[in-house]
Amino acid sequence: MSKSMNSMERFQAALNHEIPDYVPITFFGGIFETKFVPGLDVVRYARNGANMAKANIAFYEAIGPDAIYCLSDVGLIIQGYGVRMKIPDEPNIQMALRSFPVKSSADWEKLDVLDPRIDSRMGVYLDACNI
Repeated sequence: MSKSMNSMERFQAALNHEIPDYVPITFFGGIFETKFVPGLDVVRYARNGANMAKANIAFYEAIGPDAIYCLSDVGLIIQGYGVRMKIPDEPNIQMALRSFPVKSSADWEKLDVLDPRIDSRMGVYLDACNI
């Protein structure tokens, strides 16, 4: 067992059911990653892939986990299905889920398959991951 594995080696060892030098870790910073980029607020972070990536990288460099967990809020994924969001009045408060298209089990059948590049803000997440 090496005491000087890099993050990739650590994850690879764990995936291969080998013993890494320590258990690989990642943290979900989410909207709190904005605190690592001066002047970046939650709304601009959650709506722009470059801003999200910049905050993810700044968080990673400051904290030093083995991986970046890139995501701003659950609305990013489900907004394309018609979930309405409450955008905060203050720039550093989490956007909140407000109304939902699924009210009964029959409503699940009415949902379409989404294109993650164009439906909702999923494209923002994909842009951030690409960066």
